Amino acid sequence: MSSNSFREALHAGITHNINDQSNIRAIIALHAGYNHSGSTAAYAYKYINRIFPLGPSHHFSLNTCVLTNHIYYETPLYNIKIDTQISIEFYRTQIFFQL
Repeated sequence: MSSNSFREALHAGITHNINDQSNIRAIIALHAGYNHSGSTAAYAYKYINRIFPLGPSHHFSLNTCVLTNHIYYETPLYNIKIDTQISIEFYRTQIFFQL
């Protein structure tokens, strides 16, 4: 273990050209409600073509992540089309639960 209490911020101040969409492979967009993080998530989503929600249940305990079985997610800004093909592929692995 390092005797230094702090890890140096190795990438602080480095920016990435997000207008070059060829570099974006995935976005993990956490949410804290539309009032807190909705605009950040919306900005991230406009740069990707495939969206598939993957996460925990907010209603009951699971030992795995949950996939959606819906085609669209309704949001205050616009309806988000879900990449159902990738959701089906993940579900077939029998690792994920589907709601």
